[in-house]
Amino acid sequence: MTPDPNANVSRRLDPDHPRLAVLVHGLWMTGYEMGLVRQYLRRAGYRTYRFCYPSVSKPLDWNVNRLYDFVRQLPPGEVNFVGHSLGGVMIQQLLNRHPKACTGRVVAMGSPFNGSWTARRFSRWPLAGVTIGRSITEVMEPHEARLDADVDFGVIAGDLSFGVARFIGGFPGPNDGTVGVEETRLKDATDHVVQHINHFGMLSAKGSLRQMVHFLEHGRFAPAREIAKRRWQAPESAAAA
Repeated sequence: MTPDPNANVSRRLDPDHPRLAVLVHGLWMTGYEMGLVRQYLRRAGYRTYRFCYPSVSKPLDWNVNRLYDFVRQLPPGEVNFVGHSLGGVMIQQLLNRHPKACTGRVVAMGSPFNGSWTARRFSRWPLAGVTIGRSITEVMEPHEARLDADVDFGVIAGDLSFGVARFIGGFPGPNDGTVGVEETRLKDATDHVVQHINHFGMLSAKGSLRQMVHFLEHGRFAPAREIAKRRWQAPESAAAA
């Protein structure tokens, strides 16, 4: 699986220090739904790469190994990651095994690091294995996840409960309609922010996209008021390229 840089190259790259961003989608997705994520990253000067994987048919280890192979074939540059839902869990698993795979920073959006209440509910249904697949069922039980890599890792969570979980029973605690806020807590993560958005809305909401770029640039999330008032402005490295 060789990365294809041609269709994903930003027009505002710093040729002396290219910044790469690997996008990792969630369960049932293909990565194309992260189009606005890619757009914001490109405007900020990142060269983006979409990692597509079989989220249902293959086990988690298989997918993580494929992600590692994918990263090893990237061109030279600073490697950053942005993962949504299960994609963030895959990045965490990757870095726990291969800490040097990331030379930049990581942003995870709505990722159930500590287990998935929604997946556990789905697992009770007939044909659950076909529905939610092997990757998520391997990490769906409650547990305390941790990050073993020395890397800036930011987590965006949502508390607008509008999504699939709303139709399968009462979700315990604040949630984004699919993943609980507490499920997104990752021990040793650098920063964690909760926004009033749902699970899939965080892929298009200006607030979450601005926070994503801000974290990749600074290693911390910005205060909510600053993000809400901010107008888009490309970082200096991107504007000068």
